[in-house]
Amino acid sequence: MEIYEIQNKGKGVITTLVPNDLLLITDTDTGIQGLQDVIDVNQNLPFANLINVAQSLSFDTPVGGELGINNVSSTVDTPFAYIGKQRGNVLTDVSLIFTTNKALFRDFQNNRGLEYDGDYEANFLPRSLITKQYLLAQIAAIPPPDGSETKLISGTTTVASGNGTIATPYKLETVNLQKPITADYLLTAADNNYSIKVNNGSTPVTITVPTGLPENFFIGITQKGTADVTIVGSSTTINNPIGFKIKGQGFCVGLEQIGTTNIFDLLADTKA
Repeated sequence: MEIYEIQNKGKGVITTLVPNDLLLITDTDTGIQGLQDVIDVNQNLPFANLINVAQSLSFDTPVGGELGINNVSSTVDTPFAYIGKQRGNVLTDVSLIFTTNKALFRDFQNNRGLEYDGDYEANFLPRSLITKQYLLAQIAAIPPPDGSETKLISGTTTVASGNGTIATPYKLETVNLQKPITADYLLTAADNNYSIKVNNGSTPVTITVPTGLPENFFIGITQKGTADVTIVGSSTTINNPIGFKIKGQGFCVGLEQIGTTNIFDLLADTKA
């Protein structure tokens, strides 16, 4: 036997009924609970006749799948809608659950997350959930260091400055960077911001400045020996009004590139 309830039709004589006026309360043959009419106490509101789900309404399949709607609770984490199977079973629950403040996917059966059934990498939008393949591809596309980056090097002192704002962003500076050389030497990007100590004794040394060094490349060079230390360019231009040799033992010079122009200023103590 099925028990129905007539929706609130207002005051007066009920002249006609249509199927939408009847709500199934109980099917005594199956014991399934139906829907209950919940009437708003203020009849002047436009939504005075509201229908809510009194119990859990679910649609079971032979393999245990469910689509369910529960009472909305004031507890934010209480589910009020779900799609899945074996909901609540800590061993076989695979369900998408909606609460009053979030959507939660649980997979106790496989212990895995959501997966894409397609290749969407070309169509991701700024707020899309991305795939592992897409993330790895983006990382792989990052160009390798060009030598202009400040590196943390074991045995050196690193100073952090700035407060993280646009005006004064964080900056790492390494100090006391020194490199000793004893023979002819070709500068590389890795020498940026180094102090080169030329321990040449009585043997002349030539330091060559190539193209392609980092923007604003700068080094200091100190002559520790008695023989000449000469700075020459290789398809680069070096500016100094006196000469391109360090003045002598114990003297030093600075070499600074003007932007990325392959033009360098040779500063301080030089001779012809």
